[in-house]
Amino acid sequence: MSLTADKKAQLRQAVEAIDDEEPAGVLKGDEATTTRFWAMDLTVNAPNNQVLRLFQVLERMRQHTGL
Repeated sequence: MSLTADKKAQLRQAVEAIDDEEPAGVLKGDEATTTRFWAMDLTVNAPNNQVLRLFQVLERMRQHTGL
């Protein structure tokens, strides 16, 4: 399947728009947006060297954004 340059540009723009949603959601403290991108079994190593699960990350976001 061969795509035209215009179609490739449209697809790239759509993918980039989706890719921008996740960090914007984090900065806003928008749980609905972040949970669309994060796995339910998410585990992170926080900057304070604590290992956190998804519900703990979301709780920290609530505390720091006031939402």
